[in-house]
Amino acid sequence: MLGIDNTLEEVVNTEDLLEVDFAHWETWKLHQWMDTQGLGQFGQRLPAGWTGSNILKLDKAGLGQLGIKHPLHVKKLVLALRNAGKEDAPGNLHCDTWVLPWLTEIGLPQHVPAFREAMVDGRVLNWLTYEDLRELKVRLRLHAVSIMRAIELLRECSFDPNYLNSSRIDNTTRPADVMLWTHTNVKQCSASTTSPSIPPLSRSPASTGPSL
Repeated sequence: MLGIDNTLEEVVNTEDLLEVDFAHWETWKLHQWMDTQGLGQFGQRLPAGWTGSNILKLDKAGLGQLGIKHPLHVKKLVLALRNAGKEDAPGNLHCDTWVLPWLTEIGLPQHVPAFREAMVDGRVLNWLTYEDLRELKVRLRLHAVSIMRAIELLRECSFDPNYLNSSRIDNTTRPADVMLWTHTNVKQCSASTTSPSIPPLSRSPASTGPSL
């Protein structure tokens, strides 16, 4: 995303930024923009008199002086720059309020602290890699696969965080519904011995996660 010798302007599409005149944004507007992108704590560290052009000239060392050292924070800024002045498609990807509850719904609440620290939003999720997951200390491969598969489902559902089906399981449940079950659904089905149409997931390797 950003190599040791790269500046931000080398990894973003500066032609798109020309349309919104980003290079001439004044400090107050940069503060406002970074706040809306979930990067407000770093925006407050911008020196007085900075414009967007100063942001684009930052390399890793310069970002570090602003406190932007976590690889996922750098990625978050790069992706925000690539979308400056534009609406995300699909969905409202820059919003991060739903990401932590989403992790819990897919049955991986133990990773919430690392995702919170990295300030992961929907846009970062959309570009998340296995290398990023290692930075997030997701060391179990099955957890990593579950997260990546759940992200695929988010893409299929236009990044609607309400896509997961948390309704009760009954005899009307269709096999296709299983892909959209929350972790609660999976545990309910695993514990059930009364459903004639859906066998208990405890008999299957897939029972270890809702996204596999």
